[in-house]
Amino acid sequence: MRQRPAAVQQSRVSGQPASSGRLPALGRAGRPVLPGVLPSALLPVLLPILLTGLLVLSGCAPAPQPQPPQPPRPPVAALVQPEPQDLRGIPQNVTALLAQQPGRANGKASLDALLLTPQAQARFLERFRAAHFGPWAQTNATFGPASALWGLGTLSANNHYGENLRPLGPGFKAEMEALCQASAYPSPVRPAIATANTSLRVLPTIRPGFLKPSRPGEGFPFDYWQNSGVWAGTPLVVTHLSADGAWALVEARNAGGWVRLSDIAFVDQEFMARWMALPLLAVTRDRMPLSTLDLGRGGQLTPGLATGQSTSPANSQGVPVNGQGTPANSQGGVPANGQEMGSANGQGSGPANGQEMGPANGQGMGQASGQDAGQGGGQNIGQIGGQNIGQIGGQNIGQIGGQNVGQTGAGGGIFLFQGRIGMVLPLAGQDTSGYTALAPARKADGQAEIVSVRIKASDAAAMPLAATPRNLGRLADQMLGQPYGWGGYYENRDCSALMLDLMTPLGLFLPRNSSQQARSGEYVSFEGLTAPQKEALLLARGVPLLTLLYKRGHIMLYLGQQQGRALMLHNIWGLKSLDESGTEGRVVIGRAVVTTLEPGRELPEVARAGTLLEGMAGMTLLAPGGLPPARPDRTR
Repeated sequence: MRQRPAAVQQSRVSGQPASSGRLPALGRAGRPVLPGVLPSALLPVLLPILLTGLLVLSGCAPAPQPQPPQPPRPPVAALVQPEPQDLRGIPQNVTALLAQQPGRANGKASLDALLLTPQAQARFLERFRAAHFGPWAQTNATFGPASALWGLGTLSANNHYGENLRPLGPGFKAEMEALCQASAYPSPVRPAIATANTSLRVLPTIRPGFLKPSRPGEGFPFDYWQNSGVWAGTPLVVTHLSADGAWALVEARNAGGWVRLSDIAFVDQEFMARWMALPLLAVTRDRMPLSTLDLGRGGQLTPGLATGQSTSPANSQGVPVNGQGTPANSQGGVPANGQEMGSANGQGSGPANGQEMGPANGQGMGQASGQDAGQGGGQNIGQIGGQNIGQIGGQNIGQIGGQNVGQTGAGGGIFLFQGRIGMVLPLAGQDTSGYTALAPARKADGQAEIVSVRIKASDAAAMPLAATPRNLGRLADQMLGQPYGWGGYYENRDCSALMLDLMTPLGLFLPRNSSQQARSGEYVSFEGLTAPQKEALLLARGVPLLTLLYKRGHIMLYLGQQQGRALMLHNIWGLKSLDESGTEGRVVIGRAVVTTLEPGRELPEVARAGTLLEGMAGMTLLAPGGLPPARPDRTR
């Protein structure tokens, strides 16, 4: 078959006819010498065309008229909001700010001064243990169907939007009613434990429930089906199951809701006895991967307790002490750095309607009960009632197959979950390099088994971690800058979760919601005071690091002062704003920050709407007189 002439073959790159880039050569008669593939009869026809082309190439043809310049395109408007001056003028470093507080000019020694006595912390820890293990003492559901399944009542208005920002519609309501099967509530009550970091949902679904996204302070991240987060290792009680068996309605020490059944496991009496018999270990490094100890068995989960070594002795309150009579980890146990989460609608924090997360009737989701599982009297915590915990049936659980569980095999263990500040696990062993803790794992039959994890000494602390400015500063600095997470959305923290997790290593129990936290100590009302009077009262009576500031829907921690202005730590979504026409908006911050009591006061739109200080209702002293409050508040 005859090939296409080379002059008109298509280029493989452009798809256009190829060209040599050279002009045809002219013969003696001025005629171009063309390839012999063209008939000679066509030459008279092509010659004028070729000559015209030569004239154009030689510049004899008239040049094209220049086009008039196009008008410049209008610039694209920037959508970047101004940030409050506080975020630029105040160092976002809690430890550094605490070191600059009045009376701390001597630096290191003062940062290690105790804010609470070991005796006071022991009393706080006793209450914490009672609340923490309370769900396992329950034999019945705490609430009736109307309170436990309160989320169904919110569907009647049909004003929630899904992930596509479209109304969820009546079909969603019917689906949720069928899954919740309210007429069968409660199902048989069973104790359980979280085996993953997970969410407590208002309804048995992962789909969001936003209010009208176009409203200020609504839409993402305010998913009204998100109630709270719960860390792995948290004791739970299951009170109901969804119709499809995929979700369980649970109660924890300070919150309740629907959780994926695959994120929890059921426990029996033996599991609970072993779990509750040991002292508690607080994770002090955020987002730390925790894996099982590898005993050379192909990476299989290996049940067991620990290294067989006994941990620190306990005083009469079950609190580890060193030779000085202070908590053994009073000087450390918290990494010095780490970055990672804020909520304020028109009223400071949360949705625009100012409602708290939780049941619509204002009740909580459970109760604090149970007995203190700690031991004392100077007993070795490896022994309870004279029996060595490390032995069951005469076999030392600290050793399996002749290998110490505290030793990590060459292959590494199986990832379980991320350790988070606020996570609490039983402390099974301790040596110079760190801790061995118990962790829960879910078996194929849905039951829990105990496995061992190893944690470096710098990443955890035997509870209670000594209440010093240095320890609290190191914890807080890891959470500074973390994204805001409404109700634990995306495993982030909101304002009240930040307070809860920050105080947990110290053994201070706090409820889940901001309004409940404000009642967890001696409450001092700001009613009738002007903004300057409120700040003056805080500076006069507030105890840095042990005083909460409350505004409806928002909770903050008093840190101290800088240049005569009070400073606070809080996780905040945004500040209410009003433009000149009175249109409401938000100045989004969206993370954990340190500010004055009036962030954004220099912004006209924030000043028109009113600062946080103007709306503050009061402050709460968590340890009035250096002791736990006389009556602990309801937990859930």
